Amino acid sequence: MKEKIHMYINCKKCLDELPENESPESYKRLDVGHTDKGIAIICIRHNCLVTHFEYVGKKNMPKCSCCKG
Repeated sequence: MKEKIHMYINCKKCLDELPENESPESYKRLDVGHTDKGIAIICIRHNCLVTHFEYVGKKNMPKCSCCKG
């Protein structure tokens, strides 16, 4: 895979209450999905929007690189 993650996305509230013996990766509970305008990332634990990415100038949703079709 040529794309690499440079910075992870976390909920600020989850980071603030992160237990001493857990990593942000194991503690976070994020839900990611398409909206009418882009992609939303929501914290399941705190029921809050972490971030939203809008599609600019795109009419079709991007396809997953690991899915066939």
